[in-house]
Amino acid sequence: MRRPSISDLKVLESFHNGTFYLPDMGSSEVTHVEISDDCRSAAFVKLTSEVILLQDPSLSRISKAKRILEHFNSVKVNLPTSDTHVFICAGGDQFASILERHMQFERTEGISMWRKYGKRTD
Repeated sequence: MRRPSISDLKVLESFHNGTFYLPDMGSSEVTHVEISDDCRSAAFVKLTSEVILLQDPSLSRISKAKRILEHFNSVKVNLPTSDTHVFICAGGDQFASILERHMQFERTEGISMWRKYGKRTD
């Protein structure tokens, strides 16, 4: 593994399928990049922010939508990075639509996954 060159990044972009954007290599949010010796794979470490929103399921749809907008307008000034990723539970299409329409979020394709680092509990 090694640090990539500009020409390496162009090779990576050529086989990137575009379902998720590649990070801006000039950004201070990208803290580490490495590429395989044959330039066929790479790993990017990028600081991101995550916003967790909990709501009482008994709230009306309009009340939920209003509160989503209020929360995001309130917290966005405190987000430490240039982008925020939102993971919406199954059945949350109406809230995804609200974020797209009113907060300029974009949908991505793929499978959302996470890993907890630290002490194993199993």
